[in-house]
Amino acid sequence: MKFEELKNIRKEIKEVLETNGYSNMTDVQEKTLTNYNIDLIVQAPTGSGKTLCYTLPIVNMLHMQNISGIKAVVLVPTRELALQITSVFDQFDIKSETFIGGTSDSESIIKEETNVLIGTPGRMWQIVKNNVKAVNGVKWLVLDEADKLLSQGFEGQIQNILGQIPKKKRTTQFYTATVTESVRKLGIQSGNYREVILEEAIPEKLSISYVMASGHRKIDLCVYFMKNNDRMIVFYATCAEVDYFYVFFSETLGQVVYKLHGKMNQKERNEIFLKLKEMENYVLLTTDLSARGFDFKDVDLVIHFDIPKDHANILHRSGRSGRNGRTGKSILFVMENERNYLNYIGLKYTNLIVSECKMDQVALFEEKLEPRKMIELSAKAFVSYMRSYKEHIVNYILNYKELDLEELKALFGLEWIPRMTEFKKRPNYKK
Repeated sequence: MKFEELKNIRKEIKEVLETNGYSNMTDVQEKTLTNYNIDLIVQAPTGSGKTLCYTLPIVNMLHMQNISGIKAVVLVPTRELALQITSVFDQFDIKSETFIGGTSDSESIIKEETNVLIGTPGRMWQIVKNNVKAVNGVKWLVLDEADKLLSQGFEGQIQNILGQIPKKKRTTQFYTATVTESVRKLGIQSGNYREVILEEAIPEKLSISYVMASGHRKIDLCVYFMKNNDRMIVFYATCAEVDYFYVFFSETLGQVVYKLHGKMNQKERNEIFLKLKEMENYVLLTTDLSARGFDFKDVDLVIHFDIPKDHANILHRSGRSGRNGRTGKSILFVMENERNYLNYIGLKYTNLIVSECKMDQVALFEEKLEPRKMIELSAKAFVSYMRSYKEHIVNYILNYKELDLEELKALFGLEWIPRMTEFKKRPNYKK
């Protein structure tokens, strides 16, 4: 179904959609936009186009008459997603304001012309409790990535916000990758809702494959893919790994790479996110911070350098590529002790085919950095990786005791293995 066929959306809004390249609706858009003025819980995978499911009705409401005051509140788990949603409203000339952590209290004043508030729960609760009268006329309340919001300890602030915005006047919608019990409970509390469930789906033009790669071979493959793809995202298990490989690839390849993770300061994260949105060519090293909610431009390839902690992030990460009809690829690096994880994924997603990709022809990457120069970063990366591996959700499949320490020494450029209590009894442990 095409956007132009929607009878409940104003003509000028459809024209903006067409100008920005939106023609055909996705499944989730078709299921929600034909009858949108109701309470919903929508389960939809990453990259399904759910942002337009609620931004269009809000824009349409604001265009119907000369409305003043705050009419919509959108809650999100991350600052980057807040900025991304703001950019969507900007396309329709809607006056929105973003309130996120890391900003000063002096930035708590709502501008008179603002119609939409977007932000993270903690910051938004500060705004709401200090501007109770201003939010009394809110017509739309949206929780984007509701499962993530509730799993990250925001439930208290969310409950406070819900309590301040009159229930009878508002439409409440939850968008989530998984409909958890806590999401349903909040939905029941908010009103009579309808569920729209879309199964986790891989875009038709996205292929997922795996490569058997251990130790330094992961670096060889990464370098090969970096040289043969315009836009590429590499996912690591920890922030310390991202920091290490950011320096490693920047200095050995002599090309610009970018990093993004949760331990970077907010200003730096915002600058990187906005810069990548405008770039035609880039390599981004990141954690699962970027697995959901981000809309990076035309990603050609996603590399799972490490197996994600949550199996669902195989799809969330992969969903960065193959969007909007483009051909995309996603490649999972699998070590010898991780072969059984492929069977695990097959049981979790019976309709998902992950085929092996042979990369024997890829040359060795022999560039190295002076070990002493990198010792602190490499040691931190190694320790954080091992701790993450030990605490993995499926550590009964991914057993840290089966890891090849010599391979990991090569991967992290270490001359010796840092002292860790986990390795004291390992027969091949060398200090």
